[in-house]
Amino acid sequence: MSKVRVRKETGKLYLDFMYAGHRCREQTILTDTPANRKQVEALLSKVQAKILLGELDYAEFFPGSGLPLKH
Repeated sequence: MSKVRVRKETGKLYLDFMYAGHRCREQTILTDTPANRKQVEALLSKVQAKILLGELDYAEFFPGSGLPLKH
């Protein structure tokens, strides 16, 4: 199940989703406000759509991640 969550320690939003059998959690620099949450939820929707189509280029969406996930 994919969700936008907030880190209690920092108040920053992050994406929590499954991809290629791995639980992925990608941090953002955005604080938890309604506008920022909407923005991150839109990003998560795009990521989910790419996953469903089998077209997700992980590095395109999360270039600083360091996760070399290929599906």
